[in-house]
Order: sequence, then structure tokens, then C-alpha cells
Amino acid sequence: NRSIAAAVAKAGFATGSTDGAQRVITLTAKGGTVVVAVTDTEAHLALGTKAIKAKDLAKNLTKTVDAITTAKAKAVFAEANQHYSLGEFDQALASYSLAYRLQPLPAFLFNIAQCHRKLGHYRDAIAMYQNYLVGVPDAPHGDVVESLIQEARERQAEEDQRTAAQAKLAADLEAKRIEAEKN
Repeated sequence: NRSIAAAVAKAGFATGSTDGAQRVITLTAKGGTVVVAVTDTEAHLALGTKAIKAKDLAKNLTKTVDAITTAKAKAVFAEANQHYSLGEFDQALASYSLAYRLQPLPAFLFNIAQCHRKLGHYRDAIAMYQNYLVGVPDAPHGDVVESLIQEARERQAEEDQRTAAQAKLAADLEAKRIEAEKN
């Protein structure tokens, strides 16, 4: 209906094609109420719905979409915390990453970094800790984050040394095998 389209335009939302959109908002009018449904197209995830009065649509649409998105991000974050507490770091990482995609808060980057560190993904952990510090330059526990970065660098260096030693051993064994075949 035209009044809904006008309210959507007034709220600053584009209408029409969803190509390239991160979020799709579907509005369904029911009498004097409009049901707002929000979907994240990148995550292929329905974020939620909320009913608002049609007459308040223009002034409340942005706030409603933000509230739906924030509520879903909080729920996903709580799920991530549960996985983390249970030592399910792969699942925690996926959930923290989704929460960040929904609500890009720098604090989520710290949790993502912690998962990477626990999983032994030291390069990724370093990058996420550094991104966190960029987002929160005056982090109250910045010194702790810096020490975690240093620890991850040391672990990555140890891992790189092990990988190089294994590669050298494999090359030496292959050279011996080739030499033995010649004799």
C-alpha cells in the first residue's frame, strides 16, 4: 500500500530488488499494524519479527530493525558463550563470527581471537586481537591483549619451526630412498 511505501522511503530504506542487500526487510500490513521481518542475506538467517502500529512506521522502522538485529546478535552471542564454556571452540567461533556479522562490535573480535587461539589458529588469533585493539584503542585490558598477541606469535613461531623440521626430515628420507634405489 502507498502509505507503507511512503513510510519506508521516509525512514530512509530502499525498496525493490534485494540484489546486494545485506538485510532484507519484509513488511506485512494487518489492519492498523505492520509486521516487520528482518532477514540477513549474507548469513541466510531470519533475524526476527516485530509488530508496530502502521501510523508509527516511518518514525519507528529504523529503531525496530535495529532492535530485531540487536536481539538476534545477543542471542547468538549467548549461544557462542555456551559453546566456549563447553570447550566447543569451533562452534563458538562460528557463533561469535555470526554475532559480529550481525552487530559489528569490536568486543566480539576479542572472543573470536580467543577461539582462534584455543584452536591453534595463531595467525588468525593475532589478526583478530589486532583488529580488536584498532576498534578499542583504549582497551582497559590492552596490556593483556598485547601479551596474548606475543604468546600467539611465539606459538606460531614454534609451529613454523616444527613444520620446517618435518619438511626437512621428509626431504632427507626421500633423498635416502632415492639413493637406496640407485644402489
